[in-house]
Formats: sequence, structure tokens, C-alpha cells
Amino acid sequence: MAVLELQRRQRRGANAIEFALTLPLFLFLVFGLADYSLFFHKQAFVDDAARVAVREGGVDRDCSTSVGATAGEAVCDENVRGCDCTCTQKDFTYTYGSAKAIECECRAPYVPVIGLAPRIAKEASRVEYRICEFE
Repeated sequence: MAVLELQRRQRRGANAIEFALTLPLFLFLVFGLADYSLFFHKQAFVDDAARVAVREGGVDRDCSTSVGATAGEAVCDENVRGCDCTCTQKDFTYTYGSAKAIECECRAPYVPVIGLAPRIAKEASRVEYRICEFE
């Protein structure tokens, strides 16, 4: 009986050590998953804001940059703090002529939870283009 009791005590100590060794790894994985999830969530909203900005700005033929930026920021501010959208007009030429386009860029700062998201990703950003008028 004494041998079984000794083995049981040793096993309880082994369980505690195994738990102490695996807990940090498990928490690292859980918080890393949360970190990536928050980054991709913010990136999805910034993508949508840029898409809305070029769509609204490119509806009329004059490529209204103020309308696009306002629409993009409205979508962005609704879902993401610190989001900023800027739109500019671009004139470019191609084989058959020239065209006017609107370019909108939306950015939102990203602060990682524990720093596991890509180090390059200091902010979520997206640039969209849309042709408004062919000449």
C-alpha cells in the first residue's frame, strides 16, 4: 500500500509540472489567435470603407473626391476608431485615349494585443481605384 501511495503523490506532482509547462504555450496560442483575429477584423472594415469611398466618389462623372472621402470615413468611423480616408483624382492615358479615375486610401491604426500579428502591420490600409470618365 505504501508503494501505491508514493506513486500517486509523485503523479500529482508530475501533473502540476505538466500543467505549468503547457499553460504558457496554450495562452500564447489563444492570445495569438485573438491578435490575428482583431487585425483581420479591422482590415476587413478598412477594405469596405475604401470600396464605399471609390464607389460613392465615382458615381458621378466628375470623380467627386470630397463625396468619396466623406462616405469612406462614415463607414470607417462607424466600425473602426481612428480611421481616415483620403481621395484624389488621377488622370491617366492608355492605348486608346485617356480617362479620369478616383483613388481612395483608407487607413486605421492597429495596436496588437500581445504583438503576434505581423510586425509590418502597424496599420490596416487599403487603396482602391475606379475609373469615372473616359475621354
